[in-house]
Amino acid sequence: MRDMSLRWGFGLGAIAAAIGAMAQLLSAVFGPIPANTTADLLVIALLIQGVLSLIALGVMFAISYLAGQRTERDRQRAFTLEGGEGTAPPDRSSAVLAGGVVAICYWFVTTLIQFLVPATQQAATNRLDVKTFLIQRLIFGVFCVLLGAGMGGLGARSVVARQLMQSVVKPAYPAPRATIATPPAVPPPPASPPPPEPSAAVGADGEAPLPAE
Repeated sequence: MRDMSLRWGFGLGAIAAAIGAMAQLLSAVFGPIPANTTADLLVIALLIQGVLSLIALGVMFAISYLAGQRTERDRQRAFTLEGGEGTAPPDRSSAVLAGGVVAICYWFVTTLIQFLVPATQQAATNRLDVKTFLIQRLIFGVFCVLLGAGMGGLGARSVVARQLMQSVVKPAYPAPRATIATPPAVPPPPASPPPPEPSAAVGADGEAPLPAE
């Protein structure tokens, strides 16, 4: 089960990390905050960075949820193939691990991008102080991993709940269609006999021919 969790975690975590890296690079390009700036430019830059960061975080949590779903679905399928009946015993550790791995991948890549390409002048200054930078990112990493693992557990719970609903609720059978009785087939009327042919002794006008003299 751990191999399955790691496969889904790292596979989907690579997607989440790529989205996070793209958000960090877009923040550094479109929303840089120089040392000397006006209040209007500062608000615009902070708004751009905040929106991009929130979008990337939301996508990462959604991917963590999906990783938990996929892991739990594979676990239920493996339980069924082994001959088990119903749902597998409750165990969300695999789904929680998959969601946590997704969050770790996202945190590691975004931390690396923020260290190499700082979006603000303050971040560039903090880069010189590696200890402060690491403490800030570790706090953020703990937050991401806890929420990512929680989203993975929720994804596994949704799979189990759906299977329980499918086992309890029986499918509704369609109502029988009303059939119209067809009337019995009426035999065709008997064919009328052909008219009798006129005898040779009787003419066409019904009179007997006169004997020849």
